Amino acid sequence: MCDSSLPLCPRPHTSRPKIRAVGSRPRTIGVIYEDALGVKHTAYLTNDSKSEIIVLAGTIGSS
Repeated sequence: MCDSSLPLCPRPHTSRPKIRAVGSRPRTIGVIYEDALGVKHTAYLTNDSKSEIIVLAGTIGSS
């Protein structure tokens, strides 16, 4: 359901962030989400300092 040429997945449901302890600080390394077909995916950050995952929130049931 997600377009592989553009890392954008419409209407995903985020399950939880993936967090790893780096020294004494926790660091988010990715996010687990479910697409519109109910398939679970994991998106990971790269080691690039400009790597990001954008999670937006809206009202439940809004379109």
